[in-house]
Amino acid sequence: MRVKLKGRFPVYEGFAAAAPGTEALVEGELRGLGLIGIETFPGGVSFQGSALDLCRVNLQSRVAARVLVRVARFNAGGWREFERRIGRVEWDKWLPKGEAVRVKAVAAKTKMNHTGRLEELVLAAIHAQLGEVAEPAGAAKGDKGTKPPLTVYLRVRREKVTVSVDTSGEHLHRRGYRTHAGDAPLRENLAAACLLSLGYDGSKPLVDPCCGSGTFAVEAAFIATNTAPGLLRGFAFERLPLFDPEGWEGLRKEAEAARVLASAPIFSSDIDPEAVALAARAAQAAGVGESVQVAQLAMEELDYAEMEQGGGGFLIANPPYGLRLKGEARAYSALRRMIGGQFSSWRWGVIVCLKREAASFPVEGQQSLRFVGAGLPLEFRTGGAPE
Repeated sequence: MRVKLKGRFPVYEGFAAAAPGTEALVEGELRGLGLIGIETFPGGVSFQGSALDLCRVNLQSRVAARVLVRVARFNAGGWREFERRIGRVEWDKWLPKGEAVRVKAVAAKTKMNHTGRLEELVLAAIHAQLGEVAEPAGAAKGDKGTKPPLTVYLRVRREKVTVSVDTSGEHLHRRGYRTHAGDAPLRENLAAACLLSLGYDGSKPLVDPCCGSGTFAVEAAFIATNTAPGLLRGFAFERLPLFDPEGWEGLRKEAEAARVLASAPIFSSDIDPEAVALAARAAQAAGVGESVQVAQLAMEELDYAEMEQGGGGFLIANPPYGLRLKGEARAYSALRRMIGGQFSSWRWGVIVCLKREAASFPVEGQQSLRFVGAGLPLEFRTGGAPE
């Protein structure tokens, strides 16, 4: 919603959706961007800003899942009132004509709990103002020749209705550089959340001894080089009426100019040659190939003493766990030895699966984040030297 006027620029209400447990990190990012009206809820952080601020959050947030703009809020005690109120929304201010639109509704503690009917009523209201908005069949199936539909999110809880338009498009973990992620990939925004919760800022060396497809290494390089994670991709807001092409181009140039050289090594390795190839390819495609070193090594072969530079560093790992990959016990045993040996003066962070061997990983580790990956309950544990 355009909540007030600041000079001649309307100020919108945005919402940065966040994976459970990462809300505080997203709040910190929004404060760092100088946004106002920040309020944190389970599942995300609301804020106020200009249309360009909505674009900026999409471009700069490492942790958020997507960015919504609030379109309307109202109370509706029943279907007739809902239909009347949703029809009053000025859809032409939020959605373009001639574009496919889909609606995703959730409902709780309300007699209007038929989400299919809610979605139909919203689509009917949009259609009444903008014309045909039916979702093309190819878009739902990921047809590369068809633009994906724009998305309206509807939330009904008791009598309170919240209507939002998605400004992101694809989930923000999709940075735009990766074509293949390999086995058991970790979402990029969760990898960034782990790095930030570990205290990594690029000023000290970072080692990932079981790098897989290189997600930790690339996200670390983005942090170390001050690279905006959204520079390589497109967004849904580029198709919305609020979009300012010149302002957006200015934001992109500003982000490009803010990039710096990494000041400390980022080293990733894996015993699997295919994983090493994927990690190297990902770093190059992401534009951080010069900042990331990749090698095919078993964890037992690693020796990073020369990288310490007298001030320690960061060890981070997402080892194989659960039923998805083999070698779980060996990987965690090797990590225990590393943490108690040559990396004893380093800060460490390791993802563990709460249902498997990993659940016994060093009890002195502190729980930083909990999330779900590959359908398994995961926890990011940290420990070692103080941040």
